[in-house]
Amino acid sequence: MVEERPKLVEEIFVKLAPHKGVYIGVCILDGSFMCDEPGELFSSLEQGEKLCIVYKDEYRNKNYLPLEVQREDGTYVGVIPLANAVVPNIVLSRGLSAWCHLEAKEFNAGMLSFAVSIYCEDY
Repeated sequence: MVEERPKLVEEIFVKLAPHKGVYIGVCILDGSFMCDEPGELFSSLEQGEKLCIVYKDEYRNKNYLPLEVQREDGTYVGVIPLANAVVPNIVLSRGLSAWCHLEAKEFNAGMLSFAVSIYCEDY
C-alpha cells in the first residue's frame, strides 16, 4: 500500500495516530539488501518495533546526510530515502529526537523490504 496508495497511507496514519510523537511520514527503506543475515533479521523484527535514526558518519560533513535506520543494538536495517529524509534531517539538526516504527516487512527471493513510519518528539 505504501508504494501503490501513498496518499491513503498518509491519511490513515494522521487519522489513527498509532504511535506517540509527531508523525512525519512513511516510506520504504533503501539499502535493506545490505543487511547481514537477512533471514534472521526479517524473522526477528516485529511490527511496530521502534527503530533508531542515525547519521551515517562518513557523510556528516557533506550536504547529503543519509539517515540510517538501526535497531537499538546497532543492527543495520536500511536507509531513509533522500526524499523522505529532509524533515528528519532538520529535526535532528535542531537537537530533537526522531525515530521510526516498523510497519510492514517483506522477504522475496532473498530481498528484504521494510516500510517504516517516521516520528519526532513533540516540540
